[in-house]
Amino acid sequence: MLLLRKIIYKNTSQHRRAQYFQYLVQVKRTHRTLKKDELQALVAKIQSLLSTLQVKEGLHHVAWKVLNGELKTDLDDALRQLQAHIQTIVSAMEAEKKAYRALAAQFAMTFFIPFCVVANSLLARLYVLQQTILIRFIQAHHCLTLAYLAQVALANPLRAGTTAVQLSGYAVPRHALTYCDAPGLSSEA
Repeated sequence: MLLLRKIIYKNTSQHRRAQYFQYLVQVKRTHRTLKKDELQALVAKIQSLLSTLQVKEGLHHVAWKVLNGELKTDLDDALRQLQAHIQTIVSAMEAEKKAYRALAAQFAMTFFIPFCVVANSLLARLYVLQQTILIRFIQAHHCLTLAYLAQVALANPLRAGTTAVQLSGYAVPRHALTYCDAPGLSSEA
């Protein structure tokens, strides 16, 4: 990201009004919203929730008091954060794809080839990074919801249907799932 910021800073006066440059600025803005500390805290929260949802040795299931107490509010908070981060990652990937396509037209102009090559390689690396994070977050989302629902079904079978409906409100948006299988930046979507 530091290299992208430097490229944007150095080329602002010359390329400011160009469409590809505006898309690069949009990529910078969307990546600024993804903070490393927040992502690390979310991953730590997910790991603690999953360890709480593991059945202890000698027990059949996690106690209903544990499932219906603080764990439920922590799970709701984690699922909301996952949804928000997934949405931010998808918007960053969309901005990267737009910038990549706009930069492809610049290859026809021989003046800006070094700029385009560096910017395209940065966009490709950022896209792959975002796609990897997106896949991991969707896996964590599904793992949390399925583990919680399974424990609720064992601890209180009468509550399982209601819990399933509540958890469906935290579903991952369909358009986010399409970015998991996307072949890359140059594909048409």
